[in-house]
Amino acid sequence: MVKQHWFSLLLVIFLITESCALRLSIAHINDTHSQFDPVNASFRLADKSTVYTHFGGHPRLHQKAMEYRQKAQEMGLPFLFLHGGDAWQGTGYFLLHLGKMNADILNRMEIDAFALGNHEFDLTNQLLARFISGVNFPVLAANIDTSQDKDLNQISNLYPYVLYGFEGQKKTRLFSIKEAKPEMKVVGIFGVVLENMKTLAPNTGKLEFLSEVKKAQEVVDHLQNMGVNKIIGLTHIGLERDQNLARNVNGIDLIVGGHSHTLLGDFSNLDLGKNGTYAELLTNPDSRGKTCIVQAGEYAQAVGHLVVEFSEDGQLKDCGGKNILLSSDAFYTTALRKPEDTFIANQKNAILGFIQAQDNLEITPEDKAMRAHIDAMYKPGLESAYGPVIGVVPHTLKNPRRPGDAGSDTHGSRVAPLVAEAMVYWANSAEVREITKKRADFALVTPGGIRSDFNAGNIRRGNISLEMIPFKNGISILSVTGREIRDLISSALIKTLPKGSHAGKFPYAARLRYVFEETQTGKDGYLRLLEIRRGSRWAQIEDDKNYTLVTNHFVANGNDGWDLMYEIQKSATDRIDLVYKNEKLAAYPVSHLTRSESETKVIHYLPVYQGETPDCTVAGQAQGFICNTDAESLIRYIAEKRSVVEPLDYHPVTLIRKP
Repeated sequence: MVKQHWFSLLLVIFLITESCALRLSIAHINDTHSQFDPVNASFRLADKSTVYTHFGGHPRLHQKAMEYRQKAQEMGLPFLFLHGGDAWQGTGYFLLHLGKMNADILNRMEIDAFALGNHEFDLTNQLLARFISGVNFPVLAANIDTSQDKDLNQISNLYPYVLYGFEGQKKTRLFSIKEAKPEMKVVGIFGVVLENMKTLAPNTGKLEFLSEVKKAQEVVDHLQNMGVNKIIGLTHIGLERDQNLARNVNGIDLIVGGHSHTLLGDFSNLDLGKNGTYAELLTNPDSRGKTCIVQAGEYAQAVGHLVVEFSEDGQLKDCGGKNILLSSDAFYTTALRKPEDTFIANQKNAILGFIQAQDNLEITPEDKAMRAHIDAMYKPGLESAYGPVIGVVPHTLKNPRRPGDAGSDTHGSRVAPLVAEAMVYWANSAEVREITKKRADFALVTPGGIRSDFNAGNIRRGNISLEMIPFKNGISILSVTGREIRDLISSALIKTLPKGSHAGKFPYAARLRYVFEETQTGKDGYLRLLEIRRGSRWAQIEDDKNYTLVTNHFVANGNDGWDLMYEIQKSATDRIDLVYKNEKLAAYPVSHLTRSESETKVIHYLPVYQGETPDCTVAGQAQGFICNTDAESLIRYIAEKRSVVEPLDYHPVTLIRKP
């Protein structure tokens, strides 16, 4: 009888504990970059034949999120829908509407929280404030100090964290822990942005960005002191830094991330690579707690979904799920995707059978209401802005950020070298040389500034200026030594080697080629070859010789990990920045660079044009400055030199990784 009594008592205690636990269904997206329409995509069947189609777009994201919400309801689970940041930039829709369309579309998606991304700082803080105030979901950033910024210091919808109370499936936004009912299971969601934002974003005003790790621990401690023990970090710092948070902060149960564009999971069944573990569990510094990490790729192509289970004391008990790519049901035999290229019926049936057998790819219809709204309100203006056809791409050219990413080979992007070649071509044109008196030897670019592939088919001006190179960067020309070239490439590349690192800074080139061999996995390596092209011949770079480099303003200022570029110019430089003023090309010579107290790079121009300096902000456009000479160089190159867009006839980059 005694044993039976204790068994019954333990069973009751177990049932009470289990009833107090929380299972939570979470859908998430990140780095959607204004991709409101589907994006060109392809995958391979088991026989290695390629199928061309379209993935994603916001109407599909919305449809899939609604399906997850409905499934959670059927399973009796509460539901959250989270966005890991970088909704801005990426397409002509954004440049035409400056964030208004983003707010409109995202407001229709029932998002529960949004993390500020670095591209939310691409315009001005005034326009960012308009976006934050105009959305119907909380925007999160715990490690931002807004106190000195006139546009964001009083903003009402920017929070360090948000609280949700759950009573069964019923979800209540709590503005204070005091609003929580005794029976509620409270979840805290806090935001983390890049602590080095000022080196990435062009317009951060007077904001201060604080330590990711230190501030995250402070917020977690604060939430726990309030009695909140189920905690989610909604971050836009990249997979590598998410992993760093998990290893250095106690108390985060789940990190939903963005920034590194990582489609976590094994997509080798589609010949799309294996991109790290979805729902990876890492141990906290206290050696007891665990943190689960997820991220859902890029460009509105996929939705991630997981079910998280917490014990009553806030311990993470289980965390599992996956990313799913959302496909159209139209399939083509060629990258041109013409109606006559569709598969015949029996072939399409085989494709449908293949997709049905996969757990990470599915056909998802677009939400009809959202599609109709986009087509009626925004599509006509976009089509008008794209302008004339300037060339044709016979076969899609991909822009993986780092060689080896997304199933690419050791040479990586086929797009970035073309962008670099266009810069050299334009810099050496008669129009430019007349005012610079310089001849460019080679160009360096980063794939992070290139926002799309060269998709098969016709290329219009707007495909370049509104989609591929939308950041309105000017072109810079400056002298560097061979030794500086070697150090620039090595230092920038090494920062992209660690697994999960943000690879947007990877160095690509034109009229220059190099072979980099990794010697320590994810840590170090060396340049085995570094040569410059002279006509049709190649010559070794000489360390003590001067060369003329062309790149864009962002890289020339030493941003995004290109610190040596700043070091080269901090005392003196012969750099010239090229932009258009009132439709005329103007050359602005730079004296040197400095850093402000907030680590922002400051360009010091020599006093020409009556002391006027180029202004590439939204306000500068109103004054007649057109700064997108990087995009203009590619448009000119295609229209005048490469109307049939094929890869370069050599590989500027070869990255040899250790097995």
